Amino acid sequence: MKKFFKIFVLAFVFAFLVSAVQAPAKSPYKIGVNLELTGPWAEITKTLKNAMVMEMEKINAKGGINGRPLELLFEDNGFDVGRAAANMTKFTRDKEILLVVGPFEDNLQATTRAIAEREKIA
Repeated sequence: MKKFFKIFVLAFVFAFLVSAVQAPAKSPYKIGVNLELTGPWAEITKTLKNAMVMEMEKINAKGGINGRPLELLFEDNGFDVGRAAANMTKFTRDKEILLVVGPFEDNLQATTRAIAEREKIA
């Protein structure tokens, strides 16, 4: 759980450090988010999703990053390895997605990490 919160905090600290002041006018930076929105971690990850959306809105209100807004694309993996892998595959095939966040459960991470490494996506 500590690892989960460290990753979350670091991601948003980085986003705040690089945010620009001008209004977004360019195409968005797309971030895929592969979360356990249903299943045993649903309460925690729904809270995380809400926090991510709030932070994205703050960043976008300040002009985004380098003048480009952020766009979060959420997919529920249902705490299921197959769904987590399918979500990661979907995200890696969308060449507009620059970064994928999640999943957070260790077994799901192992499967999706292999896909991310094969497809060379962060």
